[in-house]
Amino acid sequence: MLKQFKYLVGFITVIALGTAYAGDEKYLIKMPGPKPALAKSFKDLGENKYEFSIDTSKTIKGGKKPTFEIVKKSLLKKKLITDVSGSLDKLVVTYEGDLDSFLKKISKTRIKDSGSDVNLAGESSVSDGGIRARTAAREPAVGEVKGTIVGKAGKNFRIMVQKKGQTGVPEDFPLMRPVLVAAGSYKGKPGQVVFFKPTSKKGSVWSGKDFTAK
Repeated sequence: MLKQFKYLVGFITVIALGTAYAGDEKYLIKMPGPKPALAKSFKDLGENKYEFSIDTSKTIKGGKKPTFEIVKKSLLKKKLITDVSGSLDKLVVTYEGDLDSFLKKISKTRIKDSGSDVNLAGESSVSDGGIRARTAAREPAVGEVKGTIVGKAGKNFRIMVQKKGQTGVPEDFPLMRPVLVAAGSYKGKPGQVVFFKPTSKKGSVWSGKDFTAK
């Protein structure tokens, strides 16, 4: 009898948890449409910018409330998206390419809390390394960025940059998406956390100096 009671309690708990998270939203919008999901409204601002208003009464995976940082990090993992700014009420997303491709990509981009440092590349595709990033203790210095090597493309490293120094870093240097970096003679390997100073960009490749793993 006691054993049956435990099974019943366990079953009720599973049902309760499923019900609690049933209303979780994974995506900002739904397609075809677009239709509201986590975003209650949205509009095209022109010049490759799109504005979303996040419904803060809704939850994401695990019953968590969306925050600006969670939404920003989730979106910037996609190569098509170059910048996320504003607030949850007026979230402005800058993208590359055409509007139709952008909306389709947004409708398939999961919004979830992946933590601050422990899973920089865990959601990346195979081409981006598909590896889990290891963390380094210190913060980036002036003019320096901190990232994880997720692969190579010819003689260049593909680096997922997580943090910038407070000053001295080029304003257009991207965060939270793979960046091609010419590292000269530096010998790094996938999964390694590195610090370096980005200097200039030629085409799609950035030049970097003062590479170090410490």
